[in-house]
Amino acid sequence: MTRTSPSLQILLTAAAAVASLSTTALANTAAQPRMLVIEENTMAYGPMIVDVQKNGIRMETVDHEKTILCAAPSWDACLFNNKRKRIYKRPYAVWSQHGMQTALSMQINDFSERAVRERQILYYGLAACEYAFPRRHVKIADYITTNAIDVDPRVSKFVSSLFDCPLTDKGILMRFRRMAGRTFGFGLKYNEEKSIEICVETKKASYAPLDQKLFVAPTDYKPASDGEIFVDPAASNAAFKDLLNP
Repeated sequence: MTRTSPSLQILLTAAAAVASLSTTALANTAAQPRMLVIEENTMAYGPMIVDVQKNGIRMETVDHEKTILCAAPSWDACLFNNKRKRIYKRPYAVWSQHGMQTALSMQINDFSERAVRERQILYYGLAACEYAFPRRHVKIADYITTNAIDVDPRVSKFVSSLFDCPLTDKGILMRFRRMAGRTFGFGLKYNEEKSIEICVETKKASYAPLDQKLFVAPTDYKPASDGEIFVDPAASNAAFKDLLNP
């Protein structure tokens, strides 16, 4: 048996310690909870930053004034205005049964058939699926979702309710479009005009360490209606006065 020199033994011990620390660091990094951060444009609420974790979703306007939150344990929908310190709560038992139409909701969609999966794609670096809503063999709307974060089904249900886009499968909504078609003249094909309404569109997606504080509603805000959250009553009154007294 060959005896190891003291200096070599010290080097081997140090190398083993470094390897152990590296392994532990990698394990901790892999185990660290993450959230998905999405920068998106919405037709109803404008540009927003969306934070998604397994047990909740938070959507905030880019000026940080207005926030939409739905998270465990209550899963109540909370809409709050950070500038005016006002909050509106819609209990889970209510929005899960009757929807989440807000003062800024643009349209109630009429999807008589469930969306069908069209294809799997890579969307902003994330594995995703594209779905389409059919009607008489014509696509009237489509959407894209990802399962980059394995969310609780209530996250998907809330987003479905907020944007009136019934998701066929659990997932995180990244794009939602409606198609509208009109035909002019005698129905000639070259007279046909089609338009696409983009209700939700992702601009950027990335991961970040989970910040659980983001998913807790403020407790010191005063109760308000959902209309007061998105529309400043003082500004509205001033606008009406201007109209009445030009």
